Amino acid sequence: NFATYLLTQNKFDDGVAVWNTLSTEEKKANRVLGESLVTDLVSNRRFHSAVALWNDIPSGSGYKVEEGKIADGDFEESIGGPSFIFGWQVKNVPQMQIGIDPEVSHSGQRSLRIIFQVSAEKEPISISQLVPVATRLSYDFECFVKTEKLQSGGPPVLQIIDGENGSVLASYPAPTGDNEWTRIGLTFKTSSKTEAVTVRIVRASCGQENEESVQVCPIFGTVWYDDFSFKRHN
Repeated sequence: NFATYLLTQNKFDDGVAVWNTLSTEEKKANRVLGESLVTDLVSNRRFHSAVALWNDIPSGSGYKVEEGKIADGDFEESIGGPSFIFGWQVKNVPQMQIGIDPEVSHSGQRSLRIIFQVSAEKEPISISQLVPVATRLSYDFECFVKTEKLQSGGPPVLQIIDGENGSVLASYPAPTGDNEWTRIGLTFKTSSKTEAVTVRIVRASCGQENEESVQVCPIFGTVWYDDFSFKRHN
């Protein structure tokens, strides 16, 4: 396909222009190609073009991506999965249970729950969402966290990562012990090249290694997250 060829040659604007010449029926018939083009644009950090193309694909997820909006930030809609590149991406990890809790929430009916039973070496967490943002702008980020019997020298940490260079724009560790819903409020600013950020949950370092240089970082307990949102900072 000529559009794909242009993207492989890093001629992104030309590739998108070819896609835009297709009729609605042609776009519908080539939905898989369109999603592949979105993936290529994201891989090359052309996030704004990727959003525009995603929103133009007929019969996709039905969800329109918006600047500064987290998809399913309250975990009520089950929007996500590998096919939706701008949705929640969750990778199952041994000794952890990551999923939706239908009985505990800050608002609504559901929340994201992580149950930890890690007794030996550190296991990474893999929960993230790519969120398009405007350049040269400040944002307020908000979410809520709840913990129960959380014990670890390396608790989960919520981070805002710059999609352009991978730098950490803001972070906040979950409190250990038992804590009712606690607000996490962060402010960050985008650069002239930042077109997206990644909201992700990772493990903090315990700072201890054994003789085989494997980090020993046990963690036990439960953490809930809910009501993720961005707003432009005035």
